[in-house]
Amino acid sequence: MNFEGLDIEIAYLKDFPQFVEELSILLHNEFGIYPPGGSLEQRKLRLLRYMQKKSIPVTFIALINGRLAGTASLIDYDMDNYKYLTPWLASVYTISKFRRKGIASTLIRRVLKEAKDLGVDKLYLFTEKLVLYFETFGWKKKFDTEYKGRIVTIMYNELSKNTIDFLNRNIKV
Repeated sequence: MNFEGLDIEIAYLKDFPQFVEELSILLHNEFGIYPPGGSLEQRKLRLLRYMQKKSIPVTFIALINGRLAGTASLIDYDMDNYKYLTPWLASVYTISKFRRKGIASTLIRRVLKEAKDLGVDKLYLFTEKLVLYFETFGWKKKFDTEYKGRIVTIMYNELSKNTIDFLNRNIKV
């Protein structure tokens, strides 16, 4: 894929294990207050478990000219007290110098497609501040809740024909 002259590749983390350490640090720095499992080592161990293909859990990465630019995961659950809501879009992150180039939206579409291909009918996420952003991808607000001392919004996406049409736009799988 090409955005603003940048060669962007969306790939399974499993195919690029050399990025696990760097990704662990980036995600820990960005989302450290949201475990389960709050240490850097625990985050790395989770990423190692997510190094799969066509299954849940799975992590995707965005590469620009071979350099790590972002990530997103499809996981069983993302909040200990809502394990009955499953599966989840999680850890959507773009390295700051690569933001506003369509990387996060491309990663989100890739996770949605993977979920649909795996037979998932409904996907969840939580966010503190990005409700409007996720609504542009068809996500709907389920409820607000307190999590780790902060108010977050749990959202869901019913993976319908409209979602598939959206996924088929501008994504190379």
